[in-house]
Amino acid sequence: MTSPSKTYTSPLLSLHFLPITPTIHHYTPPPGTRDSRHQTAPRWILLLGWMGAADLHLAKYLRHYRDLYPTAEVLLVKCPVSHMIFRSRGREGVRVAADVLRYALATPEGEEGKKPELLVHAFSNGGSAVLSWLYEWFAEAGGGFPLHTTIFDSAPGKWSYATSYRAMITGFSPGWNRWLAAPVVHTLCAAFWLLYIPWRRFGRQDPFSLESGSHNDLGKVRERGRCYVYSDRDELVTAEMVEEHAADAVGKGWPRESVRLEKFRGSGHVAHMKADQERYWRVVRETWEAGQR
Repeated sequence: MTSPSKTYTSPLLSLHFLPITPTIHHYTPPPGTRDSRHQTAPRWILLLGWMGAADLHLAKYLRHYRDLYPTAEVLLVKCPVSHMIFRSRGREGVRVAADVLRYALATPEGEEGKKPELLVHAFSNGGSAVLSWLYEWFAEAGGGFPLHTTIFDSAPGKWSYATSYRAMITGFSPGWNRWLAAPVVHTLCAAFWLLYIPWRRFGRQDPFSLESGSHNDLGKVRERGRCYVYSDRDELVTAEMVEEHAADAVGKGWPRESVRLEKFRGSGHVAHMKADQERYWRVVRETWEAGQR
């Protein structure tokens, strides 16, 4: 007699995150929730997962955010590997998230000077891409993305064959799955290289550069402070990539005091919270509070 197979239940459900689409989940605090600890807590938190992030790993961050800001509504947008390979599909997949934010955080005319109500937390190049696509949806609708404060965790990076291969192959479990996937991943990386890299000298930009550059476009981004959380040991998005992006932001008009660099020692890609949880969440809280001043 065979035992019945177990049904997988996402840890997001235990945190009361309800799916809007397969890649977008929403959390609403229970009625009557109050938090006297943080008078300036965000109304909304937008958490943009890294490429291929498992629900189990995302849930760790969502649980902390729910404890840190219990009155905030949270919108989670996941980034499957397929959305990074077929970016038109990825862009279309986040349209619902743009609609939710537009409805919830519409800025009435004459209130442009108010404080941010939205905290954006973007992980790796997947989160960076999703944020860029959201900018585009807002621009097409004739409005700007809501005033916000941003945490860039292990982001944004640049494209390279080696880092892209490592990022994609880690989405497959070690063993035969990874061995079988390796030729396919190599083929995808090679195709990307042929499409974009030789043509850089002629001014053609690859999607990674366009998405990363959009975060420093003052015409698109209405931001009150940002923090880059990164590491000296990250092999996918290096410290040099992050620091270059921060310097570019300042060069394009971001006030130097509004761009914070928080460099961790020895932690891996999107593993800085694991390395020093207390410091990590202190940085998040301080970045949000700085944007409220």
